[in-house]
Amino acid sequence: MKAKYIPNILSIIRILMVPLFVVLFFKDMHVSAVIVFVVAGLTDVVDGILARKFNWITNIGKILDPLADKLMQCVVLICLFIDRIIPWWVLAICVGKELLMASGALFLFKKEKVVVVSGWCGKMAVCIFYAAIFSMIMFPAMYYTVKLIICGITVAATVFAISKYYYDYMKSEKALRRELENAKKSTN
Repeated sequence: MKAKYIPNILSIIRILMVPLFVVLFFKDMHVSAVIVFVVAGLTDVVDGILARKFNWITNIGKILDPLADKLMQCVVLICLFIDRIIPWWVLAICVGKELLMASGALFLFKKEKVVVVSGWCGKMAVCIFYAAIFSMIMFPAMYYTVKLIICGITVAATVFAISKYYYDYMKSEKALRRELENAKKSTN
């Protein structure tokens, strides 16, 4: 096995951790489920560091990594909703954001053969998401008001991230159009 495939193997392990989380969560083994969730998050960090540091970036890794992340996040949210830990609107907004991001990434890949990478705002939203999920599972008896505040912060970070990605995309599209117009004018 070549070392450059380690990040891909970590992404596959993360995908395999998703059903393990579900089983542990619904068997009321919440501490074990949180450990799986945290380990999945850590493997995401490690595979990203390895891929960038050693240039172990592969086309399959560009697909596997975000797939593993989105799959874990969405499944965890669905589990929390089913268990009545989070309200429906948190599930709808967060899963909606992930679906929009996946659709946008697919659109850009088909249109420009560009793979979208996570920006600082997306990473911040994921950190807040992990902290929120950890606290809600580990402290199920927390006051409802505290839960709502945590949910509100998580949703705000999620909405901010998707807004920032959209703003950056529109800004780059506008700059590209301006560049094309300038090139057109200079050739005439």
